[in-house]
Amino acid sequence: MSAIGSIYHLLPTKCTIWGTGCVKRYCTNIKKKNWDVRCTRGPLSRDVVIQTYKCKAPYLYGDPGVLISDVPEFKSQKYVKKRHIGLIPHFNDIQYAKETWGSYEIMEPTNNYKEVIKFINESEIIATSSLHGIIVSESFGVPVFWLGKNAPSQKSEGGVFKYQDYFLSTQRDFSNGPCLNVKTAMKDNLYCNYDSIQKLKQTLYSTFPYDIFA
Repeated sequence: MSAIGSIYHLLPTKCTIWGTGCVKRYCTNIKKKNWDVRCTRGPLSRDVVIQTYKCKAPYLYGDPGVLISDVPEFKSQKYVKKRHIGLIPHFNDIQYAKETWGSYEIMEPTNNYKEVIKFINESEIIATSSLHGIIVSESFGVPVFWLGKNAPSQKSEGGVFKYQDYFLSTQRDFSNGPCLNVKTAMKDNLYCNYDSIQKLKQTLYSTFPYDIFA
């Protein structure tokens, strides 16, 4: 089974897909797959499944990362806000963020996941160029800004494709891409309708392939 990540190009011919996404819209040298698709990260990934890999896929979306706030260890935890804005750069943007995003406190995404989750919940707002920085923040109900214009992560293969894929799954369209810095982000926020996050969670729970683990 495959869940989370932009890894269609790495998956075997036979696989169950639960929330996995694609890194870019157009692929080359692709062979038809025999995938059992329960849901995709978003509608753009669904299009790739159908058009590129010639598999059927339902109109059901959700990145399993949104379920992190339902993990009992974190659901029962009480957090106290310690900062107004916290930065979480994509792992390719760490040095860039330190040089260009101002003097805000930074949490590197490669740190222990418990430290990252604690940092998110102790921040009033998260600014991040990491897709799962966005997803995990929204899972916990923490407002988040999408940064990264001109950052190394946005110049990599696929660019903003995976971000837009996720945003569309929550009925948002940010086709203009990420903000340059925190100052510009404050004018163009990503505040989410958290009802849409609950809908993603419900979709993920209802489409989980319990049958293959029976």
